[in-house]
Amino acid sequence: MYSEDDLLPISALQHLLFCERQCALIHIEQVWDENRLTAEGRLIHERVHEADDESCGDVRIVRGLRLRSLRLGLTGVADVVEFHRVDTGWGASSRGDAESAEFQRTNTVAGVPLTEAHGLWRPFPVE
Repeated sequence: MYSEDDLLPISALQHLLFCERQCALIHIEQVWDENRLTAEGRLIHERVHEADDESCGDVRIVRGLRLRSLRLGLTGVADVVEFHRVDTGWGASSRGDAESAEFQRTNTVAGVPLTEAHGLWRPFPVE
């Protein structure tokens, strides 16, 4: 397990995959120089976070979802994540939170409970 102080920003992984030198400049040396392309990217990113979360039937779209894993040592924000309702085949939406959590632990259905939503939901990162 990692401590809060040791968490690596998820964005650092993207920078590392794109260019190791860029990653070191941004995350170690704290050097950043915005250009036209990075400014355009920043504006597009801001627009993504301005939109509201959406719900349509068995799909929920969440924007600006904060992420943290002490086990993996990562922290960050996912721009857009879709959650699809998991069909358990026997009324998961009618169970309480504790019962849903137990169902999830003892079955192979991959899903998580969501606040203010019944049943289990499978996350699909969009970006």
